[in-house]
Amino acid sequence: MSAQQKIKNSLFNSLIKLNAFWSYHSSDITEKAINDEMFIEKALVHLDIEDLNKLFCLFPYKKIKEVWKNQLCIQEPYFHELNVLLAYLYFNIKDPDRYLKKINNRHIQSLKQSSDEWFNATYGKNF
Repeated sequence: MSAQQKIKNSLFNSLIKLNAFWSYHSSDITEKAINDEMFIEKALVHLDIEDLNKLFCLFPYKKIKEVWKNQLCIQEPYFHELNVLLAYLYFNIKDPDRYLKKINNRHIQSLKQSSDEWFNATYGKNF
């Protein structure tokens, strides 16, 4: 077993102990069944700093930041303190509040655009 696989096993077992996959049936929880994005998201939410440092040994910085932006940042204000910590500590963001507000505004605009497109396709533009 490679060093990276040992690290991933260790992190996965920590997530299991913390009940991070509570919404899954216990027989469905295997490393192969959990995709990388879900693994990263759960690790960012549930694991401590020491374990998060290991996460960056497993996955590229860019991939972890993408998961953070797409999954955690958009859950403001629920994860606000965590997002600020991650922004400072791992992603070198000097003004996390401004950055998080920008990410959330983009997300809201994206949702609005999607709902407008759906409405127009469903009911027509002249409704």
